Amino acid sequence: MSNRLDNDRPAAAPSVLAARICPAAYATWALAAIFALLAAGPAMAIQPKQWTQQSESDFKEGKTDGLVISSRGDVLMASATTTLEALPEEMTVVNAMQKVDGRLYVAGGPETKVLVQTDDGFDTAIALEREQVFAMGRWDGRLLLGISAENGSRLAVLEDDGELEELIALPEEVRYVWAVLVDGRRLFVATGTEGRVYEIRPEAEDEDERIHTILDVQQKNVLSLGRDRAGRIYAGTDTDGIVYRITRGADGNWNVFALFDANEAEIGALLVLADGTVYAGTADAEQARPGMIARPREDRDGRPAPIEPDEQPVPDDPEPEPDPDEPEPEPVDAEAEAVVPAEPEKAIENDAQQQKPREAEEPATAPET
Repeated sequence: MSNRLDNDRPAAAPSVLAARICPAAYATWALAAIFALLAAGPAMAIQPKQWTQQSESDFKEGKTDGLVISSRGDVLMASATTTLEALPEEMTVVNAMQKVDGRLYVAGGPETKVLVQTDDGFDTAIALEREQVFAMGRWDGRLLLGISAENGSRLAVLEDDGELEELIALPEEVRYVWAVLVDGRRLFVATGTEGRVYEIRPEAEDEDERIHTILDVQQKNVLSLGRDRAGRIYAGTDTDGIVYRITRGADGNWNVFALFDANEAEIGALLVLADGTVYAGTADAEQARPGMIARPREDRDGRPAPIEPDEQPVPDDPEPEPDPDEPEPEPVDAEAEAVVPAEPEKAIENDAQQQKPREAEEPATAPET
């Protein structure tokens, strides 16, 4: 190979050629260096890490914007909201809210207080000791409180001077007042832990006419109430998540019908429209625990399971006593009474026919475990 070009003069061809091929050579060298680094071992490489966020507790440290995290860990689009006023830091739990004459009252805890919204924020309307407020309403233009206590649950109204006036004392078995529904001059109260709804007429002259039990169920607590235009009362329970419809009959008695059986264990809220359309807000305390992501039970379609009647044992028929006047049976010749077995071909055919119904009875798919 000659190192000269035209005119027989030395040329810088080698250096020019080297400059032209240098980028390709450099790229080859760079690739080789990269592979050498990768081959040096994991000590010089960045190790990937993996983490999973799938429960409400996983997301609680973050800040949401236009989203809501459900108790099952689902990230969903949130409804439009407006912050009215920040609550005091000491109130970490909100149990109930009620508006009376344009003023918003909030009941919460852990130290039981009822706050009232003012132009400057929230002020304490009343504080209770060893009592709780989970339900509020409006009675004669005043705030109605359903006060839960271990000994002496009651209904009371908040006076303008900040004092409580007892409206009526509830039966001794009432430990919790979960919901109050005002209907004219009477009230309906959902209670626990005996699973009862009371119709209350505080102004009745006869004390026996003031409180009537209209629902008494096996579930421990009745959590929510609603009413439609026809006057039918709806009640939602815990334990089994059942919505009951309670209707007053022509005889004045209340008739109860199990309207809906939810997959979740609690009916925490009811919205009943005038036409009888019922919206039920369901919940499951087990699903709300941090880390729980299991789905609710799906083995029910909303229809309450029928209650099977108790099976009564059927007594065995006693052995009949022998009749002394009846003649003894004649002996049977075993050879004469012997049964001839079926032919093999026919026996196989009969066996196949007997197995067909069994195959039809088996489920098409294996049951889920």
